[in-house]
Amino acid sequence: MRALRIIILLIFCYTFANSQMVTDSKRVADVYFLNNEYYAAAEYYKKALSISADSAGFVVPYGFEKKIKEESSIKKRSDYEYAVFQLATSLRLYKNFQDAEKWYVIASNFTNPKYELSSYWYAECLRSNFKFEEAITAFEGFVAKHPAKDEYSINALNHIESCKFALAEIKYPRLYKLSKLPANINLAGSNYASALGTQNFYFTSSRPINNNGKNEILTGANNNVTVVKKETPYINAIYATTINPNEKSSSIQRIDIVNTKLMEAAAPTIHPNGQLMYFTAWYN
Repeated sequence: MRALRIIILLIFCYTFANSQMVTDSKRVADVYFLNNEYYAAAEYYKKALSISADSAGFVVPYGFEKKIKEESSIKKRSDYEYAVFQLATSLRLYKNFQDAEKWYVIASNFTNPKYELSSYWYAECLRSNFKFEEAITAFEGFVAKHPAKDEYSINALNHIESCKFALAEIKYPRLYKLSKLPANINLAGSNYASALGTQNFYFTSSRPINNNGKNEILTGANNNVTVVKKETPYINAIYATTINPNEKSSSIQRIDIVNTKLMEAAAPTIHPNGQLMYFTAWYN
């Protein structure tokens, strides 16, 4: 009898600890989300959904949607729905449209009016993933269920036309030859917004640079939850290289046109005379 009591007590303690961990993960995720740290937010919403850390990336686990539908507790189901929608939104805002699409399709079946726009964002992700025919169907479905004449219904109609235009364009593909650039150009972080000069190839990269490792404190909506994180080493800057696609590596140099301790720079554009560069910069 005593052994049975101990087992019951251990089960209760485990259930309580697991519930507390889920709640804490949700709170931390919300803090990251409010501070526009969308990748970190997605990771913690994933934890809040009790998805195994062994699950690759943000893949929807097998039977996950069925698990939500079969949940008898209204509160637990509500928490699940919130975390799913927030996870999808975090991934979308992080520009991970492929994974966001999979979570939005689950959220689009929620009956709570709070998640009505899930079907709209699902269609947006389809469009971003070049699934134009599916996107048209999804946008049309959203418009049919969303009678309000607001920005979403107007945008949905515009996006339907843009998808039709895209389908018409890809019927006649242009002849391009694509070459993969050397591996050391596409390092960690985002690499984007390239420009070709007379001698150099310029591009923007948020690859990590050295920093002092200072702590940064993020706060929640009511300052009741705080998260301490290291300052991000991922700083947007403009880089230059003398590119040769046939080379396995290339010499890359950061163009310090701004003080990287205070500002970030991106999106270079070269004037036709080759002597002038336009770029965007902002305080970090």
